[in-house]
Amino acid sequence: MAKITLPAISLAILALASSSVFAQTDFVVELPQAQVRSLEALDYAHALSVQPKLSGLSNIDVSAKAPRFTAKAGAVEGGAGNGQTLAIQLLSTETSLDLIHKTTEATNRAFGTAGLPFTTSRVDMGGLQLSKVDYFRRAGRLFFKVGANTGFCSAALIKPGVVVTAAHCVAEFGANAWYSGFQYVPAYFKGQAPYGVWSAANIYLMNSYINGTASCAQPGVVCTNDIAVIKLAPQAGQYAGDYTGWFGYGWNNYGFVEGKTQVTQLGYPISHDKGELMQRTDAGGQIVADLSNNTIIGSRQTGGSSGGPWLVNFGEVAKLQGTNVGTAGKPNIVIGTTGWAPTDNGIKFIGASPFTSENIVILMKEACPTANTAGCK
Repeated sequence: MAKITLPAISLAILALASSSVFAQTDFVVELPQAQVRSLEALDYAHALSVQPKLSGLSNIDVSAKAPRFTAKAGAVEGGAGNGQTLAIQLLSTETSLDLIHKTTEATNRAFGTAGLPFTTSRVDMGGLQLSKVDYFRRAGRLFFKVGANTGFCSAALIKPGVVVTAAHCVAEFGANAWYSGFQYVPAYFKGQAPYGVWSAANIYLMNSYINGTASCAQPGVVCTNDIAVIKLAPQAGQYAGDYTGWFGYGWNNYGFVEGKTQVTQLGYPISHDKGELMQRTDAGGQIVADLSNNTIIGSRQTGGSSGGPWLVNFGEVAKLQGTNVGTAGKPNIVIGTTGWAPTDNGIKFIGASPFTSENIVILMKEACPTANTAGCK
């Protein structure tokens, strides 16, 4: 049996105080719009990522089978954007270039002491700004205020006007506390916002996460329901996804076979190019029952990648002859978002809460009660 030791970290941000109190039964919570829509200035150049620590877990059996979902797996497909840019320079060229840290670290066939192989590499390479191209441009960076500081995570569009990220990127677990002034920048690249900057209008997450009753292998770090949905405010009647396109999303182990699948992770880890360039990791994912049924993958991504999408069937499907896409073959389906990782850099893997019919489906019904709801086509 393959076993790993798990002193680890959530790829999360800082905490902020609040006084609201919620009941213990689980339901969707909408964060206060006065904070969500705050016009506070954000410091893009000095945005921080902080990693709360996981401790006290050891000898986790990654070969143990997780319980099957009794509910049927499902998925909603994404859509294409028009590709029109809305370029905004967030940082001066000199500032943004100063932030870039050149790396010579190998990117192929890497693995850590957990023995989980993966490939992590820049999306933008060879002088090409590939993060600006479909399908990468459907992901981006999320900025927000954490007290007097600016924090950041990663995130992705799953409807023209709806972004998915990790709950710990919008609120503090178990403290009825949340951050403020959220701005989403699709395809962020070295201080540039090629498809504009989009403010949040509403944010939804599960009550069990914000009041601390969600099932957790370690409270606030390895949990269920570490998922949040952000409704964006339109600009001139358009939404970010109208330009970039948007991913689909799946639930109840869509794309998994016997608890395993193949994952493409996108994000902006602070350890890689200081979070100024999008990174891609491809790895096999597996559900670990002892980790609140979280999925883990081998990955070198760290803080800042929190909330970034985990996708099955990433990319563009070829014109097929004599074959088909197979079972659960919908392309570009988000099945989780980056949540936590080991504190030990040598272990090199990351975990994510599962998307289920009890979280992502319910959250999306709140954000998009009908197919005709603005931003939800």
